[in-house]
Amino acid sequence: MGVSKLLIHFATNTIYGLHRDEFLYFEMGKHLDWGYMEISPALPVLAKIAHWLGGSVFAIRLFPALIGSLKLVLCCLLAKELSG
Repeated sequence: MGVSKLLIHFATNTIYGLHRDEFLYFEMGKHLDWGYMEISPALPVLAKIAHWLGGSVFAIRLFPALIGSLKLVLCCLLAKELSG
């Protein structure tokens, strides 16, 4: 199930352009700082890594796709463990 979600993201994440928040977060990755009030320091670090990967739309949306798929797998495992 997590792999299918990841494949859907990979197949469709370059069809549309970046949202204004994605531009903001990507720009924060170019100027790393601990003092951003709106977000945690981890997001600009991931944006910096996306910049190192080329800064394409695919690279910018890679980590949200991976984290979303991992979250789905963990939720399914938790539901299975709780007999849901």
